[in-house]
Amino acid sequence: MHKQQQQQSIGCQQQSSITGWLQRQQQSDNGRQGLLRGEHQQASSSTTTSAKQQWQALFSKPGRVLAPPQPLMPHFGTAQQRQLGHHGELVARSSRYQQLQEQGVQQQLGLPAQPSGCLIMSRGRTADLPRWWPAWRRLPGTNIVVDCFGQSSKSIGSNRSWILTHFHADHYMGLSKGFKQGKIICTRTTAALVKLKLRVPEQLLVPLDLGQDILVEGTRVQLIDANHCPGAAMVVAHPPGGLPPVLHTGDARLTAAATQQQPALQALVGKAVLVLDTTYADPAYCFPPQQEVLDWVLRAVKAESFNPRTLFLFGSYTIGKERLFLHVASALKAKVYVAAAKRAVMGAINLPPEQAALLTTNHLEANIHVVPMRQVNLSEMESLLVRYKGRYTAVVGFQPTGWTQGGGSGGAGQPSRSTSSVRPNKRVQRGTVVMYKVPYSEHSSCAELREFVRWFKPINLIPSVSNDNGPKLKQMLAAVTNSGKVTGPLDGWAQRSQQQQQ
Repeated sequence: MHKQQQQQSIGCQQQSSITGWLQRQQQSDNGRQGLLRGEHQQASSSTTTSAKQQWQALFSKPGRVLAPPQPLMPHFGTAQQRQLGHHGELVARSSRYQQLQEQGVQQQLGLPAQPSGCLIMSRGRTADLPRWWPAWRRLPGTNIVVDCFGQSSKSIGSNRSWILTHFHADHYMGLSKGFKQGKIICTRTTAALVKLKLRVPEQLLVPLDLGQDILVEGTRVQLIDANHCPGAAMVVAHPPGGLPPVLHTGDARLTAAATQQQPALQALVGKAVLVLDTTYADPAYCFPPQQEVLDWVLRAVKAESFNPRTLFLFGSYTIGKERLFLHVASALKAKVYVAAAKRAVMGAINLPPEQAALLTTNHLEANIHVVPMRQVNLSEMESLLVRYKGRYTAVVGFQPTGWTQGGGSGGAGQPSRSTSSVRPNKRVQRGTVVMYKVPYSEHSSCAELREFVRWFKPINLIPSVSNDNGPKLKQMLAAVTNSGKVTGPLDGWAQRSQQQQQ
């Protein structure tokens, strides 16, 4: 008896065994409601099993994912641990002793293992999102919001956890310097752009390196490269309570080279819920690989350079399409003019020194100019030629977007012939003004989506673009699941839906 009392008085200072620690935590937490929702043993058996059963029942309806109740994370009682307990507070890396303690609780509750060096943002789960909240605007199985800062987000309260996958307007729309609803997880590049362009307070941003783990509301989250614009990331999540892992692609170019060698994705094959970028989930959009387009544009620039007084224009967004004009400029060892605002953005994305040296804000130093995408049209280019009268006698513009490659044949589930080269009829000329519509995309083509789904083998698939939970959803699922061949439950469901429509 004396020995037991001595152990209780010494507590965590002597780093007792995990088993002893769990027993003391259970005794001290008996009077606390809502922390463990029962004994540890009950949470490790009945609660976990119930959660799994609920998910299995939901998997029969692709595109509709609801979040079943989950056990809350355990309360940690030491003074050092109490400093971590509020939503949105990013803290230092866990000590070895904290990791041992948390691993013991994770084993009891069936929670995802916390890797060494994992950051902790919050352990407790926030209030459930409303049932009408879109499944693709969250990490399924959690209350973590993804890429949704518009008017609808104002109704879900504050102190929430948010993820911004990349800095494109359709994903950050509604985000401003007045944002006060919680912390935003993103890559360091995206964080720099959010501060630069939107003036969001730095203390609300949680910038992560790619591959870095962070614990958010009990869910282990990791950002990995999306092969999209600079700073874009996909989200790998491991919710607690025995729920299946999640891959949320945000916007991504899911080529085999960019995905199938990533260990974080390899570990999820056949196990995860997939929230998929379905921008081009239509067999009409089968455009060439990026490198083939880059090389084709370089050849086109060289061919048009027979006239030394030619001005070349490259369309771009606030962020995006940089790879195209930097490829041309690097190959030709030529300067590239960018406006001051674009130069500030380029400074935030950590370009290699040799590429950064090619940029200039003096338009007279370069005959390669980067302009907003909307300015690459025949009328705007003719006006620009008048402005540069006496300096240039021709203007050649490149409008890079995957939408230029649409119009192929084939219905949902019946892919058109794969495109292996840039179509020659995309060159439009009026006088000495020439415009190329180039099928350069930073989203996946339909064929690439189909190949990725075949490789990844998701247990449930949620389209994130044009998802109407109705006919469009069925068409997209049919288009990206094995060309309509029945090889799994998703394929069979999509094929039956297509047959019913016919």
